[in-house]
Amino acid sequence: MRHPYRLVVIFGFAVVLILVLAFPCQLRGPDPWAYFYAIHNFAHGRFIVDDATHNQQAREVESQSGRLTQYVQVGKNRWALEKAPGYPLLAVPFYWLGLPHITNVTLALAALAVIYAFLRQLFDERVACFGCLLFLFTPANLVMFHESYMAMFAASALLTIGGGLYFCSLLSERPRLRPWLLLLSGLALGWAAVCRLTNLFVVLVFALHLTLTNGRKLFKGSTPNWRELASFGLGCGLALVVLLAYNSHVFGSPFDHGYNYSPYHPTLAYQYLGREGEREKTWTVVIQNVRSLSLPLTQGFPLLIMALPGLFCAWRRLPRSIYILTTGWLLAVYLPAMQLTWLPRLLRQYPDASLRHLLLDRYFLPGLFPLVVLAVALLHIILKKWGLALAVAYGLVGSWLYLRGLAVR
Repeated sequence: MRHPYRLVVIFGFAVVLILVLAFPCQLRGPDPWAYFYAIHNFAHGRFIVDDATHNQQAREVESQSGRLTQYVQVGKNRWALEKAPGYPLLAVPFYWLGLPHITNVTLALAALAVIYAFLRQLFDERVACFGCLLFLFTPANLVMFHESYMAMFAASALLTIGGGLYFCSLLSERPRLRPWLLLLSGLALGWAAVCRLTNLFVVLVFALHLTLTNGRKLFKGSTPNWRELASFGLGCGLALVVLLAYNSHVFGSPFDHGYNYSPYHPTLAYQYLGREGEREKTWTVVIQNVRSLSLPLTQGFPLLIMALPGLFCAWRRLPRSIYILTTGWLLAVYLPAMQLTWLPRLLRQYPDASLRHLLLDRYFLPGLFPLVVLAVALLHIILKKWGLALAVAYGLVGSWLYLRGLAVR
């Protein structure tokens, strides 16, 4: 066989499709219902719905023992999606084809192609294959892949695509190709933020890196690569213009958003810093989250066992810029997520034995790809002998955790 590792990735993807598509997606909780109707409404050109339409849709949800609480009132006789619009907009073309669940399938294929191309260029085909399988069979990723009416898989996959293309541009020896890679990288990263606003922290990590890298050239007396800066900026800008235009149309201001109208305001630990007498709560919340989420995160991301030690040994095995970006990416995901004040309360609703808390791991899913990079940096020497065995073991563990969690939800 000429490309055995690519065939292994294709086989792994086929297995994942069976695991994901064999079980119908059941809409539980307010999030899936909100996205379900957002895709339907957007496909019919309704970014805002009136009282009559909203009441009818709310009754339809209630008849199926659900709640449509994340369509919020933004004005008189005006209701809109509380969430960012990126995922419903992506799903609309597939909705028109009658296949909205194929949105995640398409993004998964694109993410795998980028992961494979990057890791093959950085290491070899064997490592690229293993990295793709880690991405595919991570339980938290499988769970959100299955949830075709939630945005987190798309938001994570787009970060993977954008970040992977940026890494490819750093490794590329073809100067003419780099601006195109950066254009696509910026577009994917920007749209990841349109899908989930907190992904903007990750986008800023890459934007800051590109800016500082070119800024150093000024101090060294050389010319910054304006074409690369413009390409990345254009890609991000195209995506963010869509978000600003949507906000202007729906909320009346480009900087307004649905969460400002929600009765459920997200609260973060850093907000206590501005309150006299409550500043110590900031560290209390973070420490409590670290303690209570250690087990759920390990079950949702078993590759943490490989990635955490990989954080130390990857310093010598990864190019310096890629290591810095990978670390910054993780911090941009984990620092905000670990400040969510209500995660322990939600976790207490899910007994450990049920594995329903895999759904809570979705807040950390945007950090999946840097975990993959760190894990393969640790294991790439071991993979020469034990790669297939490790891949099979990880696939079995990930599939078992996913199916067990699915069975009790």
